[in-house]
Amino acid sequence: MISPPTPSNDPPSHGLQRASRAIVLADDDDDVREALVELLSDDPRLRVVAAGADADQAIALCREHLPDVVLVDVNMPAGGGERVARVLSEERNDLVIVALSANADRATRRRMLAAGADAFVAKGHAGELITVLATAARSSRWP
Repeated sequence: MISPPTPSNDPPSHGLQRASRAIVLADDDDDVREALVELLSDDPRLRVVAAGADADQAIALCREHLPDVVLVDVNMPAGGGERVARVLSEERNDLVIVALSANADRATRRRMLAAGADAFVAKGHAGELITVLATAARSSRWP
C-alpha cells in the first residue's frame, strides 16, 4: 500500500471544510496506482486517502477510511474489482464504486455493474475518469 502525497502548500482553510470527496483506489500495477494517485491529487474536488494493490487491501482500506468513493481495477489479485464491488456494495449503500479496466468490452462492464459498481471507466481515459469521479464527488450517491 502506498500513502498519497500530503499537500504542504494548501492555503489555510480558516475553519472552512474543503469540498472534496475521500477516495480509496486500488490497482495491482504499481505504476498505474502511482499515476492515479498523482492524477487525482491534482484535482481539488478529489482527495485520495489510501491506495492498495489488491481486492483484500481495497476492502480493508475502505473499512478503515470510510471513503466517499472507491476506484478499483477490475483485474487484480484476491478477487479483483468484482469482489470489491460485491462486498462493499452490500456493506455500504452510500459508497460510490467506480470500476477501472483496460478491457472495456460489454461483458466486463455488465459484470462489474451487476456486482455493484456504479460506474465503469476504461483505462487511458483520464478526462472521463476525472469527470466520473467529480460527478460522484458532487452527489451524496451516484444517480
